[in-house]
Amino acid sequence: MISSRVIVVFSGVYDTATGKWHTQPSGTPQHPPKLANGEPVKPFVQRIGGHRDVQAELIAKGGVNGDKTVGFALVYNRDGSLTIRWNSGINQMNFQQRSVPPEFRPSSLLK
Repeated sequence: MISSRVIVVFSGVYDTATGKWHTQPSGTPQHPPKLANGEPVKPFVQRIGGHRDVQAELIAKGGVNGDKTVGFALVYNRDGSLTIRWNSGINQMNFQQRSVPPEFRPSSLLK
């Protein structure tokens, strides 16, 4: 369950080799992401497994190797702040753990 402090969550993938990144709103058919006015956001990726779809979109744009990517969730909170969560199945494939190792977390992602 998403906290009531959260407005929307984005599934994101960052390529450590190129610095490119891509996000998509994420949700479920029962709980789609919504705009501030309550309208559903389309398209969106599934909350579970959506990183694979976002990774495929990033690779399709060109110049990205899936072996060098990390998955993250970008959370837009009701207070206007952003939070990054560094857990994803993509990380399990690339780092043998769900959480991105600190040395692969870009400090400049939100700058």
